[in-house]
Amino acid sequence: MNTSNNNESNTFSYWSQLWFRKKQLNFSRSYCLTAKNHLKNINTFIGNLPIDRIKALDIDNIIIEYANENPHTKRPTAKHTLKDMRNIAASVFDYACENDVINKNPAKGIQIPKRAPQMHRRALTKKEQHWIIQMPHRMRIGALIMMLAGLRRGELIPLMWSDIDFDILVINVNKSVEKIVNKFIVKPGTKN
Repeated sequence: MNTSNNNESNTFSYWSQLWFRKKQLNFSRSYCLTAKNHLKNINTFIGNLPIDRIKALDIDNIIIEYANENPHTKRPTAKHTLKDMRNIAASVFDYACENDVINKNPAKGIQIPKRAPQMHRRALTKKEQHWIIQMPHRMRIGALIMMLAGLRRGELIPLMWSDIDFDILVINVNKSVEKIVNKFIVKPGTKN
């Protein structure tokens, strides 16, 4: 790609493509899709603007618009998603700074609204735990392992009986799966 300073190569959209091309090699497949979607949404607002003309106000406007109503869901956007959008935009601007295209990152210091909805995970209630323990379902063992050992779905799916040592009561969690479209891909390692 040519990084000369003509109008097309000076836009946020252009620099976001360069940034993504470099960073995607370090992203999981699912995060690649997330980052692409966030960039698409950000580019709707500022993609055609020259990257050196974008101000903090422009980034604030994106966050405010999505905090009020996500155009895809027609509901306020979750705080985690807003942070992700801001961080991706900031990373694109950092990349442009590293390449001496801009001097300052306009996305740095952008605040996420305190009233933005937050997804909270909660522990299972005693009643829900009892349902899992008592349920006569083919997924009961998997649900029990997840509930009692604290495994994620992606860590449970690739488990083999050989990963469980019944003598010392240890589960060796050494791989995980990532769902891409409707296919599970086994990969070594897990989240922390």
